[in-house]
Amino acid sequence: MKSSSVVCSLALLIGVAQPASADTVRYTNGHWFGGDTFVKRDVTVRDGKIVAGGPATKTVDLRGGYVIPGLAEAHNHNLQNCYMAAQMAQGYIKRGVLYSAQLFATDPASLQCSALFDSRTAPSTAFARIGITSTTGHPIGIARAGAKEAGMAMSFDELVEGMLIADSASDLQRKWPHFATTRTDFVKVVLIDAVNGMRNAKRPELDGFNGVTPDVLSALVPLARSAGLRVVAHVDTAADFRLAVEAGVDTIAHLPGYRIAKNQRVDDYRLSDKVVKSAAVKGVTVIPTMAASAYHLAAKPGDGPAVAGLYAENLRMLRKHKVRLLTGSDRFEGSVLDEINALAATGLFQPAELINMSTVATAQWMFPRRRVGCLELGCEASFNLYEQNPLQDLARLSAPVLVVKQGDMVINTGKVSSLDH
Repeated sequence: MKSSSVVCSLALLIGVAQPASADTVRYTNGHWFGGDTFVKRDVTVRDGKIVAGGPATKTVDLRGGYVIPGLAEAHNHNLQNCYMAAQMAQGYIKRGVLYSAQLFATDPASLQCSALFDSRTAPSTAFARIGITSTTGHPIGIARAGAKEAGMAMSFDELVEGMLIADSASDLQRKWPHFATTRTDFVKVVLIDAVNGMRNAKRPELDGFNGVTPDVLSALVPLARSAGLRVVAHVDTAADFRLAVEAGVDTIAHLPGYRIAKNQRVDDYRLSDKVVKSAAVKGVTVIPTMAASAYHLAAKPGDGPAVAGLYAENLRMLRKHKVRLLTGSDRFEGSVLDEINALAATGLFQPAELINMSTVATAQWMFPRRRVGCLELGCEASFNLYEQNPLQDLARLSAPVLVVKQGDMVINTGKVSSLDH
């Protein structure tokens, strides 16, 4: 849309990539997160990385504050096109969210503002620019509703622009060559009650809210593998989770139980020990998106106990088999902070575990070829400072007093002092 391009052009003007600071900065009097506790030490940053000391051109006194790697949001859509990115990117930075994954970024304009994501005004962002669904699939229903709310009359072709629509394996194989060279970090595929997909496609009330069939999923994974692409599967039911594991996807977005559909029972969202064990063996990662359950509960508050019970059961099962968990909220205008709060409220996680999950594990999943989510020598110098220890109260994570992105101080509330040499 033209409005997206205009806002994108503005974003590029105000957010052009900044060169790494020429300063060598020594950060003193800080407590740095070491995986389970904080250790007081001094850290030197040069050329956007943590280095082994040497002469400094500037000293920053952290005044006894607490440092963790930048927060990472594994599942959202707030930045997936130029229009939204220009409005929301700085809000992520202010909250110390320095990495994000946008998991259905099929807007062709999104590549036009790629420089924004290399700048100091937005998180480093990974994209699923290949999004696969069916003719009656999610997120077409959301796109249709959004267009209606905005007073825009859009054809079906306009609604699905950039999406790979596949109602059969032959559809996928025919269309895949057109998408296979797309510049993308992930392939996103939508599964919603996939075992009943053919039947659900004929139900008018589900139009725009279905997903692909098991045959499409099975055909997709080898195609993506041959293109060197990782597959993220949006799942809904426990059967969808099983199909995704069996097909060999890399990551599962959503833990069954974030909603209970009208045509499903609570038992339809309970994971089995056998399937979770298989997920662990295959190295599948899972983004629980517990925070996203708030949408369902706002409409059906009576489902609260059932949703809470499902999350508790399914999370315990995943933890039992040591399945790697990532933090992502899938909340419009929300962030990973919402997910940290939701997971903490279950009582299943220690604060250090959630900090590791929302920094180390999630950032490294997004950018496996970069040294991110760490505070050791050679790591990218991207971190947040808090006045008080967040291990004692995770709510403190919402208010960083200093945010450094690849060596640049992008947020400084004046709680630290610096001295040029």
